[in-house]
Amino acid sequence: KAVLPSKQDLINQIKTLYAGRIGEYLLLDDENKITTGASSDIKEATKIIHDMIYQYGMSEKFGLLNPDKFSFMSHSKEILDEASSISKQLYQETLKFMEEKKPLLNQIATALLEKESLTEAELDKIIQIYNEKSSMN
Repeated sequence: KAVLPSKQDLINQIKTLYAGRIGEYLLLDDENKITTGASSDIKEATKIIHDMIYQYGMSEKFGLLNPDKFSFMSHSKEILDEASSISKQLYQETLKFMEEKKPLLNQIATALLEKESLTEAELDKIIQIYNEKSSMN
C-alpha cells in the first residue's frame, strides 16, 4: 500500500535538498566559493515547490486552486513570488538549524574528507558521539 507524502514530508525533502548547499556555504564561509554541486538538488526542490503550488493545493496564497487552470489570466509573477517565498523560508529555516549544528557539520565534513562517503552507520556514530558530548556540556 503506497503512502502519500504529507506537506511536512515535502517540506523535509526540500530542506534536505537545500542542506548540501547550506553545508557548503557554512564550511566555506563565502558565497563566492560555493560550487555548482547542488544544481540537481535545487532542480528537485524547485519541482517539489512547483507541485505543492500547482498540484497539491499546499500554497497559502493559492490555496486549493491550480493556478495553471486559469491560463487566461497571467499569474506568472504571483506564482514565482509564492514559489520564491516558500523557497526562501525553507532555506532560512534549514540555515538556522545547520548553523546551530555547525560543530557536527564540521565533524561530518572531516569524516567525508577522509573517506569521501559515509555509510548510514558511520554517520549515526558521528551524530551519537556529538550528541553525547553536547549533553555533557
